[in-house]
Amino acid sequence: MLAVARDRGLPVVHASITDIPFPDNSFDVTYSFKVLPHVEHIERALAEMARVTRPGGYVLAEFYNPWSLRYLVKRLKRPTHISNAAHDEHVYTRYDSLAEVKRYLPPSLSVVDLRGVRVVTPVSQVHSIPVLGDAFGKLERLAADAPVLRRLGGFLIVVAQKAAQKSG
Repeated sequence: MLAVARDRGLPVVHASITDIPFPDNSFDVTYSFKVLPHVEHIERALAEMARVTRPGGYVLAEFYNPWSLRYLVKRLKRPTHISNAAHDEHVYTRYDSLAEVKRYLPPSLSVVDLRGVRVVTPVSQVHSIPVLGDAFGKLERLAADAPVLRRLGGFLIVVAQKAAQKSG
């Protein structure tokens, strides 16, 4: 993916999310999708994201949710091969509830919004089935922002805002 970004002329940095190589307050928005559930030192990762986010800016962070249909399917199914030598059970993966996510956040961040992803979809393949896929797509869009249902998403997109600097 780094090579693809470079080929498109985008500036690319390869680094650890627990040690982001940018100065404090560098970005209006920082985000992480498909990464945080695989980071053991989650508090450090979120602290780093907050550190490089400007006061008043936003951190968008995706977490895998233990209160979801996706989690139940994951627990009931056999391991899925991700390469010739490994399956998904070989990869460190954490599932975090919204309450746990809030505890991980540094004091400078406050949750301001939440979106659920894959709230009603049991497996992604259902979306490739004619008619059924359209129906699940519509249900997903409705459930993603519904106050109670969104908390059941297989993926929780947490929007946190960094406290604005106090003028003195």
